[in-house]
Formats: sequence, C-alpha cells, structure tokens
Amino acid sequence: QLKIKLSKKGFFDSKKKKKIPVLPGKIGIATSTGGAVLKDMVSVLKKRFPGFHLIVRNSDVGGLTSAADLCQAVNDLCEYGVDVIIIARGGGSLEDLWGFNSEELACCIHDCPTPVISAVGHQTDFTISDLVADLRAATPSVAAENVILDRDKMAREIRTAAAVMRERSMGLAKNYRRYLCSFIDRKYFKRPLSLLDDKYQD
Repeated sequence: QLKIKLSKKGFFDSKKKKKIPVLPGKIGIATSTGGAVLKDMVSVLKKRFPGFHLIVRNSDVGGLTSAADLCQAVNDLCEYGVDVIIIARGGGSLEDLWGFNSEELACCIHDCPTPVISAVGHQTDFTISDLVADLRAATPSVAAENVILDRDKMAREIRTAAAVMRERSMGLAKNYRRYLCSFIDRKYFKRPLSLLDDKYQD
C-alpha cells in the first residue's frame, strides 16, 4: 500500500533522480560503525581512490527507532555539507530491514537536497528506500564502487584520450600546413602585381 501511495506521489520517478557526483569532495555514510559494513566500504574506497574524504554518521540501522535515527543522520550529513550520502546496512530478515520501508525515511530521502545512494541488505533485498533513493546499490560494497571513480582506470582513460587528441591535432596541423603551402604557391602571392596586368592592357 505504501509503495502504491508513494508511486502516485512521484517518489519513484526516474526524472527526479539526482545525479551522483563522479568525484565527490565529501562522502557521507549513515550506517552502524560497529559492523563489518563500514570496514568493507572503506576497503573498497581505498582501492578505488585513496585520499577520499569520508564522514561517517553512526546510525541505528535496525529496530523500531531506526527510521527516525536514519532521517536524523541524513539531515546531519546534509548540514555538514557532504556531496553524496550512502545509507547502508548489511543483510538481515525482513523485520530487520523494516525501518528502510518506512514512509518517514522515504520522505526524508525524497526531500534530501543531496544525492542519496541506498545500499540495504543483499542483492535480493529490496526496500522502499531503494526505490526512493537516487541510486540503488545491490550491497554496501557496490555502493562504495558507485560513489567514486577508479583513479587508476580514469588515469589510463585520460592518457588514452590525451594521445588521441595529440594525434588528431597533429593530423589537423599537417592538413592545414599543406593547405597553406598550396595557397601561398599561387601566382598571385608570388607575383601580386599580375593582378594588374589586365588593367594595364586596358
């Protein structure tokens, strides 16, 4: 019923989804700092782009108070000025994940001015927050992969693009040089007074 209600309000509209920044200055994560989820995410981030700026807001990710605490976490991270927020928790039963199905959290994510990635449970788990978020990640580790580019891969792509640009610019320069040479070889450039020959005859 809640899914139908929020769908009618346009909470799941893909056109309203905010883009996830390619290279965020500050990454905010709302999760429990006591679990393995955070360690896994940090490990992935270190491999992809060392030197990232991470702000972690310890959050209640299970139980009756989880929805309210996650909403406060999202607001806290927005106030801190992060560029993207990941809401994450590991797997669990449907009851364990029920806080992520609350209307309160759905409205908070929908109204959040900062892009939000939902990474709740395992790949087969689906919650309301996954549908409302700007991006749904199958697992917290996948969220870490999606939140920042791979520095080594990007460096290779930049080097390749630079080589292509150099090759193309050199090709253009050669073509223009040939064109210029053929242009200045014309007789009117070598003997400009020949333009007046016909007039002299008249």
